Amino acid sequence: MTADPASALRAQARDWGRSLLASPPWAELEHGLSLLLIEPPAVEWVAADPSAFALWLIVDAAEARSLPLELREPLIRDGMVIEQTPAQDADAHLTVFTVDRLEAVIAGVGPRALELRWSVRHAEPVHDVLRRLETLRAAAERLPEETPERIVRPLYLHAQASLRALRSVDAGRPSAGAIAAGEAAGALCRLACALEEGNYPPAQWLLPAAAETELGQRMASWLADVARYGDDGAARAQRVVDGCDGAWAALQAAVRPLYGDTQWFLSPTVWALRPPR
Repeated sequence: MTADPASALRAQARDWGRSLLASPPWAELEHGLSLLLIEPPAVEWVAADPSAFALWLIVDAAEARSLPLELREPLIRDGMVIEQTPAQDADAHLTVFTVDRLEAVIAGVGPRALELRWSVRHAEPVHDVLRRLETLRAAAERLPEETPERIVRPLYLHAQASLRALRSVDAGRPSAGAIAAGEAAGALCRLACALEEGNYPPAQWLLPAAAETELGQRMASWLADVARYGDDGAARAQRVVDGCDGAWAALQAAVRPLYGDTQWFLSPTVWALRPPR
């Protein structure tokens, strides 16, 4: 049986990563390195035909000092260096992190940190004798008590504002609502994932990941229309605009049991216009 494209690409990524570890300058440090396959993620629903893969190479900061200057300086200064090295029939994206830098990023709750938390939880170890992935996953799953509300609130406010903007567009000119539709769908998908996992994936995996959630399934038809917004001209655009109220109701139903008594839930427009503190 022929492997599906994503599985074949993941196998290619593993082979490429192992050859990387066997080559200078990494071969001498291999015992202390961890190599993780990040993209395509290790999830059943990846059914596309991806042409790029991404790996993270994790090194202890002390050992980074023995690397060549072009790697040593950015790792000591920034804790990371990003490389894009062509592999056969694919683009190989390699990010080298020091342990401390990656742990610090994952400990955050900003948008990029939440994406990295998701990536860690759906990564595959290619070489990880020190079992760093287990530690990183545990860190990615931990959220301080007040953090979930800090994650949900801005997504809820963004979704409300985007849906309100989308309701006002002229569906006869589909391009007029394209940005609002994309922003609303993005906020809703991120919120759907965050409510269930406490994090969300990078944009390229956002829609299929959200489709696996309860909120995403409630809005499946509307999200499918947004994904093809404008394909059928005004007809599909009108369905997207008409579906805004239903999407908002589904969103409120998902968030109300958790934060239904908060001011930002009850009066999102007023809350969003508060002066900065």
